[in-house]
Parts: sequence; structure tokens; C-alpha cells
Amino acid sequence: MSEVMWDIVGTLGFALMIAFIIILMKFLSRIGNQITSRAYAPLAQAVGGHIDMKGPWIVMTHRGWQLRAALDSRTNIGMGESSRTIKTFWVQVLEVPGRSDWTIMHNLPGLFERGPLQLGIETTDSMLASRLAESGVYEVVAAGSSATTYYPAAHYEAWSRTMRLSDDVSQNGLPGAESLLRSAELAVKLAEINLSVNPPS
Repeated sequence: MSEVMWDIVGTLGFALMIAFIIILMKFLSRIGNQITSRAYAPLAQAVGGHIDMKGPWIVMTHRGWQLRAALDSRTNIGMGESSRTIKTFWVQVLEVPGRSDWTIMHNLPGLFERGPLQLGIETTDSMLASRLAESGVYEVVAAGSSATTYYPAAHYEAWSRTMRLSDDVSQNGLPGAESLLRSAELAVKLAEINLSVNPPS
């Protein structure tokens, strides 16, 4: 067999191997999503919601707002050698109008970051930061997000019109129905605060 033919056979073999890996990964992902959706199903039913396999997510309605919720077992925090992962459970409110992005982080204050964890606002809009600080947003976030480590507790994204509240559940895992409904109420409160202090332009 000529060198050209060997090159063709090698290229085809490599392409087939890549295609097989992609198909295998899709298959494993589908199996994983089915396992996750089964774990979510009792919780979704308890709060009057259902499962969306796109995530998979728990999809529900709370006080007229559309929400989705899920467990993220690999939330990345930190940078470089100090980076690690935690397990978070998040509730996201959909179709929340707003002009600017903002995040509320659990931060370690002080020059050497040795103080107790505190919530802080991160946004490029300084006036919005002031309005948020005066709106009672810290109290809402603190009620639904454990001060366990440095991570984003709440995040509003203007382009996707989503408001997310996250909690570190590394020690607890999937919450119960009562906890989910409480988180849903807090997330909706954040969406309402966003509407009042960060209206779309």
C-alpha cells in the first residue's frame, strides 16, 4: 500500500475514532441526565413543577414568575492553585428585565483576606451598586446563601434576563421541597429588587 493510501487510512481511522468518542460522550451524558431527572422528579412534583431535560432542570412557577432550579456538583471557585469546586443548588428567575449586570459575592475582607466572610456587590455601574446596597438586597441574599466560602451568591445577567440565587450545599446535597420554595421566594424578591433599582433603559 502506498504512503498516500496509508495517510488516507490513518485520517479516516482518526476521524472514526473522534466520531466514536463524541457519540459515546453524548450517550453517557444522556444517561447522566436521565439519572439526574429521576432524582429531581419527586422534588419537582412536590413544588408543582416538572423536569426540563435540556438541563435537566426543575421548572416551576412562583408568584407568576417562571423559575428553573438545579444542582451543580462542580461549581468552580477561586483561581490558579487555590481553585477548587463546590456543590451548589441554584434557583434562577427567567425573563427579568434590567439594564446592567451585577453580582453579589461572599468575600473575605481585609488586606490579607483574614476577616469573616462578607457579602459585596460587583458591578460596573457605581450608582446601581449604591441603589442595591440600599434596597435590602444583602439581607435577601444572606437568607438564601450560606457564607461558607468565596463564591457568587446572586447574579443578574441583563442579556439573558436571568436572576440567579445560589447556595453552597456541599454538605447537604439536593434540598427538600420546603427549602426549594423558600429559595424560590428569595430569588423572586431579588428579581423584584432588580426591577426597582435596575430598570431597562
